[in-house]
Parts: sequence; structure tokens; C-alpha cells
Amino acid sequence: MGLAAEGGVVEAMHHLGIMYEYGLIQNSDDTSPPLSASPGSPRQYKQNNAQALKMYREAFSLHHADSGYNLALMIAYGRGAAQDGSLAMEIFRKCAVEFNHAPSMRYLGIFSVHGHGMANGVADYKAAVTWFDKCERTEDPTVSGLCGREKAEIVSKINLAEKEIKEKVKLHKMENIDIDITPY
Repeated sequence: MGLAAEGGVVEAMHHLGIMYEYGLIQNSDDTSPPLSASPGSPRQYKQNNAQALKMYREAFSLHHADSGYNLALMIAYGRGAAQDGSLAMEIFRKCAVEFNHAPSMRYLGIFSVHGHGMANGVADYKAAVTWFDKCERTEDPTVSGLCGREKAEIVSKINLAEKEIKEKVKLHKMENIDIDITPY
């Protein structure tokens, strides 16, 4: 697989990145014996996040959406790189928009709900609903159903919050209060 990756085969680069990230392949400069893997774990070698990042970056530069997604996850969680929610969002967005990559759309929704990578760390529920909706509509069997459930949950909570606010406004006879928090 290493020769294929060196030869520019994008899938090989991507899978080599996975193997480095999860310790499924021995680093070329590592002469230590395999680790004793825990039961049920295929990991046998030390993880090499730096090499995984390199492989994902190379494959992503050649328009491999799954590599971009894995790269963004590593950056989002600070594995092998400085943790940077804004950069992760940028990569997820590129994968979502340019490649219609449903898992990236889902993460854009998740990050929007929690304010990760957002201006001032403020959640954007409307953006979250939009990304979950786009993800659901891809009909990607790996995540679209999950995105549909996540979208429904957020919409339900938004509607409940709006109802409670309206009731409080009515109860306290407050006027001229903007209660629109993104109704659905």
C-alpha cells in the first residue's frame, strides 16, 4: 500500500492514513516489537498521528472527501495537531459543499449546536438544523437517518422554547418583545 500511496493513488493514501492513525501499521523508523493489543482491538503498533495527518492532507489535496473528514476530526480533537475548531469547520464545510459529504454535514450540525468553531463560541441552531437537513437529504445510509433524528430533536426543542417564551410574555403582559428564536 505504501508504494501505491507514493505513486499518488488517493485511496491508498487515505487508507494508509487510517492505518497510521489507529496503529495498524508499524512506522518505518520504529523497530520496537508489536504492542500487546487489548482483547478485541486490532491495534498492534504505536499510533503515528503526524504521519496520519500527512496522508490525509495529501489525499484531501487530491479531492478525497473522506480524508478531509478524517483530517478535520483530528484537528477538531487535537490529535496530532493543535486543536482548532475553526479550521476543522472550514475543512468540514469544504467537504460538505464541494463533495456533498454527509458525515461532514453532520459534524457541521454538531459543531453549530455546541458553538464549536463558531464566532465567539456561540451556538447557531438555525445553521445546525440546515446542516442536519442537508445531511438527511443525501440519503447516505451511514448517517442520514441519524441526521434526521438530530434535526427533529433540535426543532422540537426550539419549538418548545418558543412556546414557553410566548407563555411567559403573555403571563407577564410584556409587549414589544422579540420572541423569534428560529421557529419551525
